[in-house]
Amino acid sequence: MLKYFNKIFFYLYFIIAIISAVVLTLILLFLYKNCYQIIIQSEEIIILRSGVFIENININKFNEVINKIDIKTYPREWKTR
Repeated sequence: MLKYFNKIFFYLYFIIAIISAVVLTLILLFLYKNCYQIIIQSEEIIILRSGVFIENININKFNEVINKIDIKTYPREWKTR
């Protein structure tokens, strides 16, 4: 009878150890995906924002320059008599 209980306890401890390992793995995976990666992405965004220079563009001047480049690139054909 004692051997029977020893085997049951052995398998019970083994099953509890496996379940604990699986739960620990899932917790670590959850923390990695929902905490660590978000922190890394936030740091990357802060670094990228500090390197970007924001300037207001004058659209009228921009369009004028683009039109002049188009005229220079594609000149009008010569009129023939």
